[in-house]
Amino acid sequence: RDYVEQINEQDRNKEHRLLFIVDELGAFIADSGKKLHDIGTLAEELGKVGKGKVWIFATGHHSVKDIVENAREFDGDRVWLEGRFHLRFQLTSENIEEVLEERLFRKNTKGESALNKLYSEKQGAIAELGRLTKTSRTLRTYDQSSFISCYPFRPYQTVLVHEIVQQIRTAGGRTDVLTGSTRTILALTQGILESESRRDMGYLVPFSKFFEQLLDGVEIPHEIRTE
Repeated sequence: RDYVEQINEQDRNKEHRLLFIVDELGAFIADSGKKLHDIGTLAEELGKVGKGKVWIFATGHHSVKDIVENAREFDGDRVWLEGRFHLRFQLTSENIEEVLEERLFRKNTKGESALNKLYSEKQGAIAELGRLTKTSRTLRTYDQSSFISCYPFRPYQTVLVHEIVQQIRTAGGRTDVLTGSTRTILALTQGILESESRRDMGYLVPFSKFFEQLLDGVEIPHEIRTE
C-alpha cells in the first residue's frame, strides 16, 4: 500500500501501470481459508489505492473456483473473491502444442530440409505410423507440415499425454499429485528429447517413453504408480 501511494505521488502526472504478480496462487493458498481471504483483500485494496492503475496477475494450475472450493474454513463470499479476477485465461491442449512447437520442436534450416526430404521419400509409411486405429476419437494426423513441426513425436502424442497427466493429478480425489500439467508435459518432452538426441534421422518416439519419463522424473505417490 505504502509503495503504491509513493508511486502515485511521484508520478502524479504520468501514465503508468504497476503489475503485481502472484505466481502459483494455488500452491500459496493450498487449503488455507485465511490466505485465500488475504489475497482477495489485497486485490481489493490495491484496486482502491492504485485507482485502477495496479493490475494483479495470478498464475495457477487450478481455476479460482477450484481454489476456493479446496480452501478450508473460508467463510467469505466466493463471488466476491472471483470478482477480484475479472479476466481469466486457460491453456488448452492446442495452446500446449503451440508452446512445445515454439520452445522445443523448432528446427533450423538444415533440419527442416532433411525432414522435408525424408517425408517426400517415406510419405506413405509416415502417414500410416501417425494414424490411430480402433478409436472413435479424431486426433491430429500427419501431413508434411505437422511431421516437421512435431518431429520426433507424432502429432497426437502431446494431446493424449496432457489428458493422462491431468487424470493422474486428480486420481482418487487428489488435486496436487503432479505440478501443473502444462509444466509437467514440457519437462517430460524435454527429458525425452535429451535422452533420445543421438537417434538416427527417421526415429519416432514411442509412447512408452512418456511413461518412462513420468515415472523416473516426477514425484508420484506409490499407489498411483501401482495403478
